[in-house]
Amino acid sequence: MGGTSLLTTEAIDQFEKMIYLPMLLTILDRDAKVFEEIPVKFNLPYLSVITRATEIVHSDLTSTHLYFKQHKLKLVNEGNDGVFTSYLFIIDYEQYRRRYLNVRLRNHSEELLKVYLERQK
Repeated sequence: MGGTSLLTTEAIDQFEKMIYLPMLLTILDRDAKVFEEIPVKFNLPYLSVITRATEIVHSDLTSTHLYFKQHKLKLVNEGNDGVFTSYLFIIDYEQYRRRYLNVRLRNHSEELLKVYLERQK
């Protein structure tokens, strides 16, 4: 049964946004709490950058949720074995299992965090 896969590059990009953006929100939230507590002379500028990055991530996540709804996508986290995290990508009724190295998830999250922190308007 040959057919065209619904798992396009665009769909993978959207699935990965749905993986990474919530991670970034968690990281930014924790970092904001740290900056509220640590004794720095001026914590407001740091909190401002974190707050703006959080707003941008929220906006991108909202767009991703809309894309998911429009294209009938669903992401299921199937678990973490300590080395890999497994996800099920569902498009209409097709399912695709993908595994991500946890170190890759961490490293890419750090790269994205840098992008969002630098993306201030």
